Amino acid sequence: MGADSEGSSPDLLGHLAMLLDRATSVSQFWSWFGRAQAGIELHGTDDEVDLASLVELRFAEYTGDHITAEELLQALADDLDREYSHLVAHYRGVA
Repeated sequence: MGADSEGSSPDLLGHLAMLLDRATSVSQFWSWFGRAQAGIELHGTDDEVDLASLVELRFAEYTGDHITAEELLQALADDLDREYSHLVAHYRGVA
């Protein structure tokens, strides 16, 4: 699985930031996320695991043609602001 799943939680917030900043594409993020999920579940905090579940739900809405790519990005940004702002603040303070 690579270094992301060996001993530490993959950088979910960093990858989400790249997605929301459009530094990576939706398909590139989804590919990374698929490989990183096990590491997040094994080594992530409860909040990171919950966020990963929410990301998976949003992508299910997108891949099920319930929302567009733009709506996906907006929903993820809104979710981070509303439900995970404490993680984002901590991430920015550490980074």
